[in-house]
Amino acid sequence: MKIVLLKDVKGIGRRDEMREVSDGYARNLLIPRKLALPATPQVQAAWERRRAKREQEQEERIAAFHESAKKLGGAKLQFSLKVGEKGEVFGSVSDKDIEGALEREGFSNVHVLLRHPLKTVGDHTIEVDFGDGVKSSVAATITPES
Repeated sequence: MKIVLLKDVKGIGRRDEMREVSDGYARNLLIPRKLALPATPQVQAAWERRRAKREQEQEERIAAFHESAKKLGGAKLQFSLKVGEKGEVFGSVSDKDIEGALEREGFSNVHVLLRHPLKTVGDHTIEVDFGDGVKSSVAATITPES
């Protein structure tokens, strides 16, 4: 029997997926517990409309991520850290600091891919993940605090 899942079901599938299961499993377990609906023509049509809408929204979201990634490519972030007399740096710039600076620049919901905090004065290139496979990089300059 073909069914459309209303909730995630372990071993069967995730919500809003169409699956083929045995008739008894569908009638005795999934449908009475409101975990699935039988895939009637009306349900299948509604499922197709929802799937098409989700795909459209995802394409729009990815296009917006690509647009933000292009804008981010030209951005430069400035940070200042205390530096001692012998050139030793006190403190560091973490991924949270960079995400905060990006948020102030208008780039929200981004994830900074930084292996370790930045602890040296100079220019750095930082990779930023927007999600859905869209990545970009941003330049950050760390200067001594005066």
